[in-house]
Formats: sequence, C-alpha cells, structure tokens
Amino acid sequence: MIIVWFAAFPFLLVPTWEGQILGKPKGTIQKSKFDKHAEKIKELLDYGLSVRKISSVLEYTNHIALNTYINKRNLKKKLQTT
Repeated sequence: MIIVWFAAFPFLLVPTWEGQILGKPKGTIQKSKFDKHAEKIKELLDYGLSVRKISSVLEYTNHIALNTYINKRNLKKKLQTT
C-alpha cells in the first residue's frame, strides 16, 4: 500500500526523507462559507442563541461545521470578554 502511494507521488519522496514538512502550517485559518455571515453569527451569539439555532436561522444544514468555525475563530470567547 505504501509502495503504491510513493510510486504515484515520487516527487514527495525526497522532501519527506530530508525531513521537510509538507502541507499547510498547523493552525492556519482558511476561508470559510461562514465568513460572509460572520457579523450576523457574532450578533446571534451575543443574544445567546445556540449554534444549532443559528445554523437553522442562517439556513445551514450542518450545525457541526458552524460550531467548528466558531471554536476555531474563538468567537464565543471574544464575546464573553467584551
């Protein structure tokens, strides 16, 4: 299985042996589909709505992805300190 993977991607073999770390750095925040509603999400969190309720208000079917978005950007903690 591993041999087949390296046969398909031989250009990754040498950097890995040399100890080079491949991929994006840990902790990098990328664009999200929730970015366009960021202010509305902060406002609804400030009112005390649950993540599940916010996802239904914004018509998103996946509340878990919204919860991950909120946690990675520390939106709940920012609102509690202000």
